Amino acid sequence: MDEVTEINLTRASADSRVRVRVGDILVVRLDENPTTGYRWQFVRPDVLATLGDEYSVTSALSGAGGQRVLRFTASSPGSGELILSLRRDWEGAGTAQDAFSIAIEVQ
Repeated sequence: MDEVTEINLTRASADSRVRVRVGDILVVRLDENPTTGYRWQFVRPDVLATLGDEYSVTSALSGAGGQRVLRFTASSPGSGELILSLRRDWEGAGTAQDAFSIAIEVQ
């Protein structure tokens, strides 16, 4: 039985390509401050399934930012692009403050 690999992705991983096997887990960690209304929104390619989306506080200060942690599993062979944009829901996709994308190839 193949062992499942967890691949950690950060800001430094942006605009790169990652090759994974079916069953591997991708963990994306990006800075976020939801008190501003900006949250990471994602477009998940068909080769990934969502496992979770959580926010962790990195400071005890009121209103301070933290980190958004998004988890995906490689669900089927193929390729796609995981695209995330830091935006306010009510302002629409064209108003993103920041973006993150990574090409995914699942074997």
